[in-house]
Amino acid sequence: MSDANRARLGLLVIDMQNGFCHPEGTLGLDGADLSHIRRTITPLARLIEVCQKHGVQDFWSIQEHFQPDAARDRHRITPHTSKRFRPPALRGTWDGELIDELKPLAGERSILFSKHRFGCFYNTQLETLLKIHDIDTLAITGATTNACVETTIREAYLRDLDVVALEDCIGGLKLEWHRNAVEVWERFMCRVMSSSEFVDEYLTNAQSDGPSQTQTG
Repeated sequence: MSDANRARLGLLVIDMQNGFCHPEGTLGLDGADLSHIRRTITPLARLIEVCQKHGVQDFWSIQEHFQPDAARDRHRITPHTSKRFRPPALRGTWDGELIDELKPLAGERSILFSKHRFGCFYNTQLETLLKIHDIDTLAITGATTNACVETTIREAYLRDLDVVALEDCIGGLKLEWHRNAVEVWERFMCRVMSSSEFVDEYLTNAQSDGPSQTQTG
């Protein structure tokens, strides 16, 4: 990737919060298997540090739920936040905070924004923030594969952003769901690669842009 295009690259870290990633958070206490999510923490921390070193703007979504929530309560079909013993990541709680392993990496230059539904673009500042920073390529990481990450990938693709999903930095609740989702993404919406491959191609190798590798249906 050329230096000019590298400057238009952004890193998105989705919902790496205690409620979704910590064994004592809501999902963990409710019996969810967090092993696939937690194996992303080390490569993601390393990736964030490298991206920051290369001047890549990092964006962090902080999911916030509310108690009570009139919109949630009026559902006749039970919403996902009501299928556990409590809604995760309630505003102002430890559950809603970034996990300790990553919290120090959300520095002064990092941009944190709140969201209240799966997608990082839905009723948030993200689209405007990307325009302000002239971002046209978004590297996506975080939790969870089939909910917030997948919704955001679809939203980004529908906004004509170039999307790169970094598989070793994306975690889900079931490995088979994760694998199926990744296969669909790679076919229709984005590139899928490891964080080390991403660093080699997009950050450390200053090379001329080649043909697009996006696959079509």
